[in-house]
Amino acid sequence: MVQTAPQPPRARGEPPQAPLAQEVRVVTESTSKGLKVHLLWAYAVFALGVAVAAGGSMVAAKVSQDYFATEAVLMVGLAVCCLAIVWVGVTKARIWWHHE
Repeated sequence: MVQTAPQPPRARGEPPQAPLAQEVRVVTESTSKGLKVHLLWAYAVFALGVAVAAGGSMVAAKVSQDYFATEAVLMVGLAVCCLAIVWVGVTKARIWWHHE
């Protein structure tokens, strides 16, 4: 985003001067960095949920023949995945909302 500095008054018949560009710090950059960290954490939580759902279910199935134990581990992993998906959605919406 570039703002122009105010121009001094010019004499009659004098051609207009090119506006002087002045650098303005955009707040979006600092906001985006913090929210990108949230995205990284959300992706990591999603990967953890996938690992729990897949790996934990296989381990629970081998250790115990109890169907409900295997299903419980799978449901915990899927719940973590769903939580991470919501977290990513909210964070992306916040990035879009604060973008200028």
